[in-house]
Amino acid sequence: MDKTATQRQQRYREQIAKGEKKRLQVVLDREEADKLDNICAAENLTKTQFIKRVINQYIHT
Repeated sequence: MDKTATQRQQRYREQIAKGEKKRLQVVLDREEADKLDNICAAENLTKTQFIKRVINQYIHT
């Protein structure tokens, strides 16, 4: 388990370099971004967790 944010970021960079993970950048209108923030706060999710959940729900419908 990572002890610091720096260690966590280093691990992510290594995983991205190995092709294990992929970094995404999303541009949203301010209103949509606020809605996403509100949903994540209400559900106690990170944005990454929210996106994973949406993808899994899409696959299983």
